[in-house]
Amino acid sequence: MIGICLCGCGGETKQVKGKPNVYIKGHNSPWKGKKRGPIPNDQKQKMSASHLGRKYSMTEKGSSVLREKGKKNKSPEMIAKMKASLTGRKLTREHVRNAMRRRPITSLELAFKKIIDEYDLPYKFVGNGAFIIDGLNPDFINVNGDKIAIEVFSRFYKEIDGGSVEKYKSDRIKRLSPFGWKLYFFDETQVKPDYVLSTLEGGHSD
Repeated sequence: MIGICLCGCGGETKQVKGKPNVYIKGHNSPWKGKKRGPIPNDQKQKMSASHLGRKYSMTEKGSSVLREKGKKNKSPEMIAKMKASLTGRKLTREHVRNAMRRRPITSLELAFKKIIDEYDLPYKFVGNGAFIIDGLNPDFINVNGDKIAIEVFSRFYKEIDGGSVEKYKSDRIKRLSPFGWKLYFFDETQVKPDYVLSTLEGGHSD
């Protein structure tokens, strides 16, 4: 039994389960060349409900396209636009907390925490987003009620892209000092028991 495509092309359709198809594949596009009207709300809800619970997998070709797009170098104009869109933004306490929870404690923070535990210093690690001050998340805070925060950092990461340790410190102090907080800073060369003890006990923040 031969089937003729109903689109009017006159082509023969393939047979499926002994019966000819009504259309040749790709010929049954009733909306082609026509203006589609608005979809009713009840139909939209049905379409949305039909996708609930489905699991979609991307083809290898699709995955490779996304990987290549991610590798593309961004133009200076695009980078400047991205930075401008972020300038002046103050993240909420919940945003900062959720972002910090996704990062593990660093080796430098672990080294500082070891000193705290070994010498029973009144500080605890909160760098996982557990404590937020004006949108900032310090690494350690005092547990005796004093408004003292501690930042441990690597100088390398503060000096890349034209940054500086001095600017990093001044920015933090400027943000937190209005709330009555005192800050101590320790870089990778200063996270040593003798230096940490003498600094905290002597009250020197720089």
